[in-house]
Amino acid sequence: MYDPMLYNKEENEKVASAIIKDMSYSLKKNHAQLLIFLLTDDIFGTNEFYYRKLSKDLNYPYLSFPDISAEYSKHSKRYHFKMDPHFNEKGNALVADVLFNLLNSSVLKNEKN
Repeated sequence: MYDPMLYNKEENEKVASAIIKDMSYSLKKNHAQLLIFLLTDDIFGTNEFYYRKLSKDLNYPYLSFPDISAEYSKHSKRYHFKMDPHFNEKGNALVADVLFNLLNSSVLKNEKN
């Protein structure tokens, strides 16, 4: 399966940065908050350092799913399809549960990079 983040990473990061910066300006005008939430780690080709730096440069909170989910960190293979890095049904349910709990908590109210 073709995953564009695994190919031409530099170009994809430029595009992602432009999209996030554009969203950032729109959100700031409306006094809204953006959370950069990285779902996967470098094993699957995502550049955590890049997105952590981008969130810091834009002054938005950054969270990495593997960092905040002990269950995922211990058993990540059970939450992905065997043939590609996308989340399976169990993985999507775990992400939804973690995000729901995170957004209902006060973690983001005072979160700093």
